Amino acid sequence: MSSFNSIQSATAAFGVVIIGFIWSFTYHQLDGIRQETLDAKAAEQRNLVTIAAENLRQVTARARLITQVIDPTGAQQGERQDTLQLILASDPVFTRLSLFDEFGSLLYTSTYGRGSTLLPSELERLQIQRAGFGDQAMVLRSPRQLEDPYRPPDWQLPFLAMVARSGATSARNIVLLELDLGYLLSVYQRMEFGRSSLIQIYDPEGRERVRASAAGLVVGGQSFPSLPDTGAGGTVRTEQASEAGIPYQTLVLPVPELGLSIVVRQSVEEILTSFRATEQRYRSVLLLTTLLIAVALIWLLWMQQRRQRNLRELSRAHADNNRLIANLEQEHRRSSHAASTDHLTGLLNRRSFMQQAEVMMEQLPDGQPLAVLFIDLDRFKSVNDSLGHRTGDLLLTAVASRIESFLTDQDRAARIGGDEFVVLLGSRPAPDELPAYVAALRDRLNTTYQLEDERVHISPSIGVAWAPDHGDSVEELIRHADVAMYAAKKAGRGRYRVFEKSQRNHSAEGFLLEQRFEQALQQREFRLHYQPKMDLHSGKIVGFEALVRWQHPQLGLLSPDRFIPLAESSGFIADLGAEVLSIACHQLRRWRSMDLEVGHIAVNVAPRQLQQPGFATQVLAIIERERLHPADLELEVTETAILDEIPLVMEQLDQLSRAGVGIALDDFGKGYAGFAHLQKLPIRTLKIDRELINEIGVAGDEPPILAATLALAQRLSLVVVAEGIETEGQLGCLQRLGCTLGQGYLFSKPLDLRDATPLLSMLSMNSDQKEQGA
Repeated sequence: MSSFNSIQSATAAFGVVIIGFIWSFTYHQLDGIRQETLDAKAAEQRNLVTIAAENLRQVTARARLITQVIDPTGAQQGERQDTLQLILASDPVFTRLSLFDEFGSLLYTSTYGRGSTLLPSELERLQIQRAGFGDQAMVLRSPRQLEDPYRPPDWQLPFLAMVARSGATSARNIVLLELDLGYLLSVYQRMEFGRSSLIQIYDPEGRERVRASAAGLVVGGQSFPSLPDTGAGGTVRTEQASEAGIPYQTLVLPVPELGLSIVVRQSVEEILTSFRATEQRYRSVLLLTTLLIAVALIWLLWMQQRRQRNLRELSRAHADNNRLIANLEQEHRRSSHAASTDHLTGLLNRRSFMQQAEVMMEQLPDGQPLAVLFIDLDRFKSVNDSLGHRTGDLLLTAVASRIESFLTDQDRAARIGGDEFVVLLGSRPAPDELPAYVAALRDRLNTTYQLEDERVHISPSIGVAWAPDHGDSVEELIRHADVAMYAAKKAGRGRYRVFEKSQRNHSAEGFLLEQRFEQALQQREFRLHYQPKMDLHSGKIVGFEALVRWQHPQLGLLSPDRFIPLAESSGFIADLGAEVLSIACHQLRRWRSMDLEVGHIAVNVAPRQLQQPGFATQVLAIIERERLHPADLELEVTETAILDEIPLVMEQLDQLSRAGVGIALDDFGKGYAGFAHLQKLPIRTLKIDRELINEIGVAGDEPPILAATLALAQRLSLVVVAEGIETEGQLGCLQRLGCTLGQGYLFSKPLDLRDATPLLSMLSMNSDQKEQGA
């Protein structure tokens, strides 16, 4: 079969080579004929411009000779002028002959009508021309349209030349010859040299003075096209020009002693008219030859195929049987693989992982540990929401690839959920050596991934459990590793935790709290505590930050860290945020109705709230309902809400800022946000995280990072609030660095409503007393 294919290929290649050679040879011949046609036309054009140039030379030489022989200004002036008039009248080429002295004053003219003196510029040009060509030099006079643009064009071609003055050896007169263009070019116009052919005369400045074509004569028309470059030395050359996309063959002959150039043009398409007929005949023959060769080639290939047909029919049945068997085997392998692996990452799916893990656990020797890692990607939903599910799928695939690179043949890995992975370590060291491996795996996954055109940074939270200490079955180990993973998330993203029994209790508590969220919102079990914001220089309260607490009927007062993460994961954070906003604005209105000086009130906003359509409208509706001014409310957003720059988040922040609501960036310096993000956002207030404040020493030393942060914030005209001020040393350092506002336990802890209202009343009374005393 391969030899038959080789014969077919060789036959086809031979036919293609023959056809290619014929086409190449034919087009080579056509190119030669085309070039010969253009060259022949160029020779005709060259003869034509040479004849025209020689004709002009003879006419001007005759006029110069007449002027020298019959001097109308010398002796017997009247008789000579009459003789000159008779000669000019009998010669149709000349329309006027005028004689000037060397200073340009008129001495004689056969017909009056163009002025009695020559222009200084004309005299200067004539002297320059004479310096180059001697007494034979002539200058084409400027067209009269330049003197008077409204004057109709002249049908004359005026030349200036110097002639010897009668009876003098060195004195020269200047003669003005005006040639009749109609007579001069009518001879060429009647010549049959093509509909598109042009004969043109250009002056040295490149202006077209006259043009003759089959359509008639044009005087003083626009250049069509512009004067081509004649090359160094004024040699004759053939060029390609174009007008409106039509190519022209152009031949230029400079006549330097007359101060002009003669140009002949003709469109290439008209020149090649006779060639087109020849080309059509060649192509017809070429197509017919190609068709005959192709038919012969097809017939040869068909004959070869016919000889091999029986062999192919016999082998086809055998090949079909083999193909069917191979397809069945491949389909079996594919279905088995699909049933046991995750379609996106190629890792094991949950069912296959459980089966293999149970077998490995049964075969595990006594005393040998077997560890399970539960991996969850932090903020993966933000990647999907902001960059799309395709980028999210690429990220999951990249993470799975890095996990696989850490495994041995005795380890197993599976994707069991959207962004959840489970790893079974069957050949790992003892539990006390396991943390080093988990930390290395975390660092490997905690990096930036290049996903097509996007760069995405992701971090993992990892929970660890091992047998037999944390469970005797694979299901139990996975469940406990999952609990440990949630403990790692609570401790901060990008961490790992080993399972502890206390975590299971926290997990049970979280389940109970999650189940009661909806009822707690309906029964208004959430309370607000208010922490004062202080002016660090005057000591006055400028506002409050509202902090939510949960008054649980069984567990008592719960701090935010015990239920806010559950609210975010369970989807109740938007409803909880709306409740906090409503309570805070309502309480601010009540304080205002009591004539208490409160300032503004700040409320924390979760990232999930900002991603809710209509959030900005909801906030403005609450403000209007409580009859407050938008500037009375300040929303504190976290760095995680702005890092991804989700368009909906940006739009809602801009809408709130334009309405007058203050926007503050909370916990600055704790995460990844920098000043580059601040310039893109409508941020008015920057809240410095307590970790930067804690770097201030007992003696009040100024940490360089804190100092630089405050300096840059001041350059950006941002209001800076220092969080977590607890010592006088910290207060003094912040005052020296120019920080204006702050809050912390040095001033007051968060106060419930029963303590916050009396504090405001007391401050208002003190303020009134100071005013009365003043």
